[in-house]
Amino acid sequence: MSARYAWLLLIPICLSSLCSPAAAQDNMALSVDGDNDFVRVIRRPSLEPPNTLTAEFWVYGLGSTSHGRILRKAGGFQDGYVLSWSFQGNRVSASFDCSGANRIFDDESNASLAREWHHFALTAASPGNVRFYIDGELVGERDLPCMRHSDNLYFGAFENSEEFRGLIDEVRFWNVERTQEQIQETMNLRINHGEGLVSVWHMDGDARDSVSQNHGTLFGDAHFVDSDSPVFSAIELSPSRGDMRGGYSIQVRSTRFPALEDPPQVFFDEVASSSVVILDAETLRVEVPPATVPGQTATVFVQGEAFLFESAPEMFEYTPRLAAPSVARTGDLYEGSVHITPPSMVLTYLGSPPAVDIPVRQYGGMLNILPFFPVFTGQYWHPESVGFSLPVPDRPELVGRTFLIQSISGPAFDGSGASFSNTVTIRIE
Repeated sequence: MSARYAWLLLIPICLSSLCSPAAAQDNMALSVDGDNDFVRVIRRPSLEPPNTLTAEFWVYGLGSTSHGRILRKAGGFQDGYVLSWSFQGNRVSASFDCSGANRIFDDESNASLAREWHHFALTAASPGNVRFYIDGELVGERDLPCMRHSDNLYFGAFENSEEFRGLIDEVRFWNVERTQEQIQETMNLRINHGEGLVSVWHMDGDARDSVSQNHGTLFGDAHFVDSDSPVFSAIELSPSRGDMRGGYSIQVRSTRFPALEDPPQVFFDEVASSSVVILDAETLRVEVPPATVPGQTATVFVQGEAFLFESAPEMFEYTPRLAAPSVARTGDLYEGSVHITPPSMVLTYLGSPPAVDIPVRQYGGMLNILPFFPVFTGQYWHPESVGFSLPVPDRPELVGRTFLIQSISGPAFDGSGASFSNTVTIRIE
């Protein structure tokens, strides 16, 4: 039976549930060109702690208009903090105004920092000090008698003025005053966890906050470009994919592990590995737990008494995972892919709602479609992702209908390691 007519045999259909997996973004950065481009994060209490804070980011400076506000959390002539590329001349600066200006300037011209990535951090404690760090080194400090806040948080400009020109990446906000050592330990690591961490904007294709709900909105021609900022995963996984049943081992590596006397805990999302063995100072052998849902991609955390490392943006991918859109259009090709652990046989099949959960002896996961119509099959020794395309008939009676699609993959279909993928629901438009 051709794939084209399998769609027609599944009428009538009755369920509409959208569940296509999200695509991962590569490392990117916010780009602003100094012409009314900026990101605004609406003022919220979580961004206005009463006594202590830290704001940090990576910046690639090209120039500025007026003061070049890289980050600003202060209204016009109001209390708050600002980090600038060229405030009152050609020097970068940080300030926290409260009952007067408390500005810290770098001694060098900003030309010495231009066209290279640099890490900026401002820390503040009241009563106490405001401190400015560049690349983890203290530039200067001033007394801070109080801490008051005003206005929204801005990246790249202050509304439509004082524009910065360049790239901004990996912006973080903490409600604690981080030490110089803490800043140095994590400034090159992509993180989403830590004591006092309130918000993180990775800038990997959007201005969403990966920790809480302080999402940003883009204005002007602000957009995202590929980034080579020196930010990398705290840990690396080898391999980074495997069958959803678990029970096999992978290696977890980091050049930044502290001296390990006892094996740390290793989590796949919220599920702990049952076996962690220290192979050397930089390598752990970790048994992979079973997936909690078919098609899962899990962040791996290594947790000790005094540290927490994570694998993002590299995720551990449980296979098989079906990556397919939730919408198909009549007369077009419906295209998707099945992520596998080679060598594998692959069978993809189409069916009609409602989805069922039928365990099949010796197979991982659940069969969700019954009856089903095979639309794609093959055996693959090398690729880790197998694409497929299904022609959708140009038939008006299909519009508004929904279908289910699922895959099964493994070394063989006799039960020796084969597993069912996640199921995607497709709506015809």
